[in-house]
Amino acid sequence: ILDLTGLDLKLAEGFAPDATAHGFDHVGEALSLSPSQVEQYHNAAKSIVEQLKQSQASHSQRFAKVFGPKPETEAAEVAIARTAIERFATLAFRRPAAPTYIDRLMEIYAKARSQQLSHIDAFSHLLSAVLISPNFLMRIENDRSDASGPYPVDDYELATRLSFFL
Repeated sequence: ILDLTGLDLKLAEGFAPDATAHGFDHVGEALSLSPSQVEQYHNAAKSIVEQLKQSQASHSQRFAKVFGPKPETEAAEVAIARTAIERFATLAFRRPAAPTYIDRLMEIYAKARSQQLSHIDAFSHLLSAVLISPNFLMRIENDRSDASGPYPVDDYELATRLSFFL
């Protein structure tokens, strides 16, 4: 969160511990999210977004880094929202966000705007969605069910593996 937003909120300190299997908390079979953990992550995401929105008043770089530049027209709002959420999701997921995912987020944005929410409030829903996405919360790799032994990984999977190793 610090890298993504510049906020150092230490929200995870009150989270429930991860499940364990065979005495380890990083075993694949134990990695799951309970409903209470999902709620904790959602509450944390809402806190992060609220803190970011509060930084708007001071015209901080933190706000502009996440929400993008101030749009001048309604058409510019949509373009800025798309560019900003694509950038944010790409950073959060540590790989380019899938265009279909960005399209779905923009549908949420359009629906929120049709319900008379402001640009900032509508965009806030997108930020929350990214922050509770499994692509952000977990290390996700493509399923290689047909592989019987070692298999090549893409550049992003390799970088993720190296970062966790280091």
